[in-house]
Amino acid sequence: MAMRWRSSWHLFRFRCNGMVSRATLDPVSSGTRILSTMGFDDNSGRIFVDEESRRKSITAASNFQCESSDLLFSPFVSADVGYDCLPGFGDKAMYSTLSDHCRSSRSSMIAKVNVARQIESRPLSARSMGTMVREEVEGDGEVLLLRYLEKLKNYEKEGVPKGAGEDSDSGFDLERMKRLLSRLGNPLSAYPVVHVAGTKGKGSTVSFISSVLRAAGLRVGTYTSPHVTSIRERITAGKNEGPISANSLKKLMNDLQATIDEAIAEESGLLTHFEVLTALAFTHFAREKVDVAVVETGLGGARDATNVISAEELAVAVIVGIGYEHLAALGGTLESIALAKSGIIKENRQVIVGPQKYSQVYDVLEKVAAAKSAPLISVSRSLINCKTGILFTRSGHPFQLCDLAIQNPPGVGFGASNKVWKLGNVKLRVLGAHQQDNAITAVYSLLALRHQGWEIPDSAIRMGLEATTIPGRFQVVESDSSKALGCLSARLILDGAHTEDSAIALAKTLREGFPDASLAFVVAMASDKDEHSFARILLTKAKPDVVVTTRVPVAGSYNRCRTAQELAECWSQTAQGLNLPYHFETSKQKLLQGFSSVGSSEHQQSGAKTSSTEEASKEDGNSLLVSSVEPINAAISKAAAALENRHSESNKQLIVCVAGSLHAVAATLTLIQENRNQH
Repeated sequence: MAMRWRSSWHLFRFRCNGMVSRATLDPVSSGTRILSTMGFDDNSGRIFVDEESRRKSITAASNFQCESSDLLFSPFVSADVGYDCLPGFGDKAMYSTLSDHCRSSRSSMIAKVNVARQIESRPLSARSMGTMVREEVEGDGEVLLLRYLEKLKNYEKEGVPKGAGEDSDSGFDLERMKRLLSRLGNPLSAYPVVHVAGTKGKGSTVSFISSVLRAAGLRVGTYTSPHVTSIRERITAGKNEGPISANSLKKLMNDLQATIDEAIAEESGLLTHFEVLTALAFTHFAREKVDVAVVETGLGGARDATNVISAEELAVAVIVGIGYEHLAALGGTLESIALAKSGIIKENRQVIVGPQKYSQVYDVLEKVAAAKSAPLISVSRSLINCKTGILFTRSGHPFQLCDLAIQNPPGVGFGASNKVWKLGNVKLRVLGAHQQDNAITAVYSLLALRHQGWEIPDSAIRMGLEATTIPGRFQVVESDSSKALGCLSARLILDGAHTEDSAIALAKTLREGFPDASLAFVVAMASDKDEHSFARILLTKAKPDVVVTTRVPVAGSYNRCRTAQELAECWSQTAQGLNLPYHFETSKQKLLQGFSSVGSSEHQQSGAKTSSTEEASKEDGNSLLVSSVEPINAAISKAAAALENRHSESNKQLIVCVAGSLHAVAATLTLIQENRNQH
């Protein structure tokens, strides 16, 4: 029986006595009636059908007491329900038919689906945590795509194998990607490409370039990764910057699935999640007749699935800052990482190299460019001057005023005439010195395109730079959304920083923008990141008063996550090593039955603000408070409560910053959107 949902499901996952429970409840009838239950063993995945297990499941579902949960409420009105799957769960999630009473009733009811751990151990992702409307989802192209990609190897979820990004026998097989594109009609032959690689800043640089090209009136295809809240964000095409629509994605899947199925079979099932998604993006751009595509590499460059662009198809290569990340996958040294990134350089095609922290990176890139006769231009940080700190518009949007000046910009004769290109009082809405590096690198790339004959006036450069906004990159959350997550007097900032270099940039932006503020960090990180270096940088340069660690899924799975407790111990050990006074507190948060609004002030008072936190905050006002809390909404509320309690008698500005992972940012943005939907 197919599902037809006229309203929305609510997801509530909990763990009880080593088993998973899922119950459909009917609060419309007298009392809270359990309509159906199912449980299975938390370790073996064996489904329980015996009466004892059924009784435990009913008891647990009735009590609604849990140690760690993702809690979202929404109304569920009159539905016909059969066996099916909710997007993000896979086909093994089972739902039971509601009673005749509920099916016929038009009264509002709450359907509570309890899931702690699925049969295949796939926890809820930020996407599947969201409230879904089934009538929209039934034929949703995003759902179709996610279900299809689920069967393919996903290295974003599982981690990249050692050496996979190197240009060697252990690297990814680019010929496989080329064969797939050949089956799809070689879509890259239909448009020129700006190809962007680097460790940090490539996504922001892509956003700047794309925004300017659209401001110049061009139809632009943009491909980036990872996404923040929806996989559709990775693909945009046309004169508008919105993500590919669900309908367009559905048509793309319907048209191409048979061909991709054949390719997967031909490649013995080795085609990956990222390879198929990349091929779909390139094909979509050709169908949309874009004038240009701006493409971000996924990993490295040389063996990345995007690196199937020929010299003839490449308009310009752009390499932003390179640092120590994905060491094992890219060879283990900074030089090997730079060599992998340099793989996007093509014969006789211009390459723009953004500001670099490490001089040896330039040496590698210059050597590769010279071998391929590729003209190389290095961008200097001194070319942009930020004249202000962080300012706010009347509507509360942050910005910085900057002047841009480029000596001898790309173009014949500029050197002889000593020409200077200038653009003053640019209102950048993407904040921080590192983003200024990305902006000036983007401008260099655009001037190189203009030299090739592209019509990109200075007015379009200004308009595009000022229009660029990037979710999760020092994103200052509006006041109402911050308060809904428990930040009653603190400002909430989201930043996906997760490396040592990005931690430096984050700390600098925080301290330059809010020099006198008291800071709290809410941190979640993947297990393949250097959490000790990350903690050391933020402790020494940002100097927070409070750190609350938590955990969120990475690409829909907890397999690559550090636990909240592990991260809290890391921050405590780092503080001890730096001789910083600290108080280490652990706290298991309880979500209450009556809690019906994510991040509500009720939860802040009852769940996040414990007496031990108050005492630690007041008695050790000069020491760092470290705590571990799950889920992330409770962690944010806890961090805000600790700051507010510590500075209750002062007028000091308070900042809560979510960092350590774009997945943490995504989870927070999902909560914000859920709260907006509810209100």
